[in-house]
Amino acid sequence: MELFRRDRQPLKIFEQELTFEGSPLYQIYQAGCRELCFQLLGSTEVDETFQARIQMAPRMSPSHMRSVTVAMERAVGESALELESQMIILSTAVSGAPFVGLLGTVWGVMDAFGGIAAAGTANLAAMAPGVSGALITTVTGLLVAIPAMFGYNFLVNTVRSMIVSCDNFAAEFSSELEHRYVAHDIYQK
Repeated sequence: MELFRRDRQPLKIFEQELTFEGSPLYQIYQAGCRELCFQLLGSTEVDETFQARIQMAPRMSPSHMRSVTVAMERAVGESALELESQMIILSTAVSGAPFVGLLGTVWGVMDAFGGIAAAGTANLAAMAPGVSGALITTVTGLLVAIPAMFGYNFLVNTVRSMIVSCDNFAAEFSSELEHRYVAHDIYQK
């Protein structure tokens, strides 16, 4: 985004065929440029005549610009899905680990009662193995769930921030393209 803002030539990165793998903003930029070139030139091909063809192309209508905006909105949606795709692992750990701990607790308490029944009396030696097992699984469940919860909340906040940045970039880029390539008086008499 810094490169785009610094130069203010909206198609320069596209024309130079620079790539920024893994960047959601770049994916949005590419989607917008491809659709813009298709609407203006009927092709997304970049060659030595690209700059001249863009300069000679007539301005497009607002409805054609809407196609460019929709292409960028789709790219924002795809980027959001990609960013959120692995969150299910942490979400499952956060919600599932306490239940695993609870299951272990119940199992351990049942084991403690079994020890009491086998010993015929409620003494520490009969209860200790079951209670010990119950506490170990409870602690293990919490040791998984608590850090996963903090990690999940951090990542959710980061992903939301990135999605807002993607939306803002798409709006900024769309506005820049509209100012340069759309004939606003096309339907006025």
